[in-house]
Amino acid sequence: MASKPEISSFDSWDSAELFVTEQQVAFGICEVISVGGCDELPYIFEIVGGQKLSFSLTASHEVDLVLCDEGAYDEWVDAGLQTQHPEDALLTLRHACQHSLEFRPEQDTTLIAIIINLADRPVQSVVAANVLDAAGQPC
Repeated sequence: MASKPEISSFDSWDSAELFVTEQQVAFGICEVISVGGCDELPYIFEIVGGQKLSFSLTASHEVDLVLCDEGAYDEWVDAGLQTQHPEDALLTLRHACQHSLEFRPEQDTTLIAIIINLADRPVQSVVAANVLDAAGQPC
C-alpha cells in the first residue's frame, strides 16, 4: 500500500459544485472512482462540532471503509502504512461491497474516510458524502 494510488474519477461533483434534488440545493460528493489493487483513497472533511458526516459507498468487490481523525491518519501514513488500517480509527467497516456511516463529532475536527482495497485488482466504487448541520441541512 505504500505506492501512490492509481485513481481515476469521472462523472463527479464536489463541494465546489452543487446539484438540485426535490427543490433543495445539496452540496457534497457524488462520484464514481477506481482504487488500484492493494491501495487506499482518503476523503478529508473539516467538520464543525455538531455537524454530521454522512458517507456511503457501493463497490464492485469487497473493500474496507475506515473513519479516523487527522492525527491517526497522519501517524499511519508517517509509519509507512505498515498496518492494514490506522491504529486509532474511530470506526472500521470490513470486507463488504456496501458501506454506510454517519458520525457527529462534539467538537471541530478533521475527519478522514479511507476506502481501502486489499484485493490485488482495482475496485470501482460509487461514493456519496455530505456534511449536514444540526437541522439536517447540507453545509
